[in-house]
Amino acid sequence: MYKVFIYNKPIFFLETSEVSALKKGVKTFACENEVDKNSLIALHRKAPLNKPIYVVNASLKKLMKLFFDDHRRIEAAGGIVENNWGEILFIDRLGYWDLPKGKVEKNEELKKAAIREIEEECGINHPEIKKKLLKTYHTYSAKGRKYFKTTHWYLLSYDGNEKLVPQEEEGITAVQWVDPSNMKDQVERTYNSIIDVLDFYQRDRKEAKT
Repeated sequence: MYKVFIYNKPIFFLETSEVSALKKGVKTFACENEVDKNSLIALHRKAPLNKPIYVVNASLKKLMKLFFDDHRRIEAAGGIVENNWGEILFIDRLGYWDLPKGKVEKNEELKKAAIREIEEECGINHPEIKKKLLKTYHTYSAKGRKYFKTTHWYLLSYDGNEKLVPQEEEGITAVQWVDPSNMKDQVERTYNSIIDVLDFYQRDRKEAKT
């Protein structure tokens, strides 16, 4: 199953064999062709955020190709960076709070890409990867082209005290350490895919303490 954010709202894609694992009462929609796809995209646009649609086909590969074959694929990497006080690093980019991340360069390892992007966007040096967290998927359009982005998220630690420097040429206007128990301002002005990452991080922290 894939959870893909389209128009900043999630839509789930799954094979027929996965339907039985869904919670009782979840409505699913079969998708076999372009007509079905266009109808479901229109339905998705109107659906409230808390009621995502579930799209089903016997072949998940066929389903993803039907929806996203005309999208250019982008791989990105980034992470949640913790300092010695348990705060995490946020960036303010183009009017939204975000987590540092960026495009993986050709032949670049995912972990190295995550570290490089964090260093470039935030002005810090040598954050260390602790573990992999999750992957998120979202689509966007730019300059008349459609893109499907897969972002690989890591948990990192940082024990320095360098001055935070936003990468202004990338539209970043601020970098800030934030207490994860007090992220209300950030959550209210961020993308729903980032909220997914933060929720995963909070659950992971809670499990680590038990």
